[in-house]
Amino acid sequence: MKIIKLNEAPFPDTIVEVHGNVSLAELQDAMRKIEDGHVMLQTVAQRENYTGERNYDLR
Repeated sequence: MKIIKLNEAPFPDTIVEVHGNVSLAELQDAMRKIEDGHVMLQTVAQRENYTGERNYDLR
């Protein structure tokens, strides 16, 4: 998997692109295991569907 960071500090928001052979569901499952990873989980989407808006129903 390859992660490309698209912006830099001092901003707390970080935009990244993830390239790899994992499904969106697999990536979301990995994010669930990261402490305080809920914002990543709630905003991650395939490039064509990405809005940056959080889906608060995802846990």
